[in-house]
Amino acid sequence: MGLHATQSVFILVSLAFADLASAENRISGTYVSHGGNFTEMLQLTQTENGHLVGVMTSVTLSAEGSVTSKNGQLTGATDAGQITLLCHYGLLDDVNLAGTVNWTKSEIQFQWSGADGTVATAVFARGAASDFKTYTDQLKFKANSIVLTKELLSHAEGLGHAIQQAAAWISNAKLHEQRIPKAKEYYQKLEDQMRSLVSRERRASDPDSRSAIGIDVRQSDEAGDQTDIEIDYLWDTTIGNDGKSIADAFANGPLSCEVTNEYLKRGAEQQVVENWKTACQQALAERDKFGPIFKRIMEQRADLKSYQSAMRTRRKVLVQEADELRER
Repeated sequence: MGLHATQSVFILVSLAFADLASAENRISGTYVSHGGNFTEMLQLTQTENGHLVGVMTSVTLSAEGSVTSKNGQLTGATDAGQITLLCHYGLLDDVNLAGTVNWTKSEIQFQWSGADGTVATAVFARGAASDFKTYTDQLKFKANSIVLTKELLSHAEGLGHAIQQAAAWISNAKLHEQRIPKAKEYYQKLEDQMRSLVSRERRASDPDSRSAIGIDVRQSDEAGDQTDIEIDYLWDTTIGNDGKSIADAFANGPLSCEVTNEYLKRGAEQQVVENWKTACQQALAERDKFGPIFKRIMEQRADLKSYQSAMRTRRKVLVQEADELRER
């Protein structure tokens, strides 16, 4: 064998040993695993004596759309393609991992027992921190999509509820609006009745008759006061407060329904966005209908309230007059 041939063999043998030495340390590095609702990054360093140290970073997406992350300290060992790790996340939160290294695919497949006793597996492929960031960003986008979709569903439901409330309120308010003339007529009849009683009391000659008539006058006044209470409760609490609540809901609602593309870009589901848009358009139409009716009804209420106040004042004058006549 010539000198050059000998040198060539020496170089090849040296390279082979170098490859073997390199293979022994190939376990050191960054590995990434990911799935539909998680991603994990394993950063390992192999010491000269074959021990392993490192960090496990886990990011998890919940069904509700929240993203949580945690870090665990790693200790372990590797031998002949087998790897064992203890991942310490915190007090009473340790996980024992047993894995197999696939040098051809640059992967590590781990197994561990869950809290319920089931065996879980995960494959970590050699990668980089940038890969982990990419998967983390995808989970965050998915989380935003879940939250936005739920918000749109809730908003659409709220708009639908407001529409139903507005329709029911309009029907009820119009019904009581039609009764306003009858209420005014009732107040007028009470006043006419009280005036008639006071006239009789003025003509009565004996104190007992005047006293009895005076009691009737006061009872008529009390009937008017009771009617005031009932009307005030109906109009101020049931109609007024409920109407204002609906008006506020419309005022705080969307001013436009043309933001569907933005919602889609942010990851909201197509059907949910369409449902929201339909509810939004119906709400805007109902708001335009509700506003003028609410304004008119409240004006009618203000007029009725003023009328009640005037009639109440006139009744009290008649009561005072009846009391004075009774004391003659």
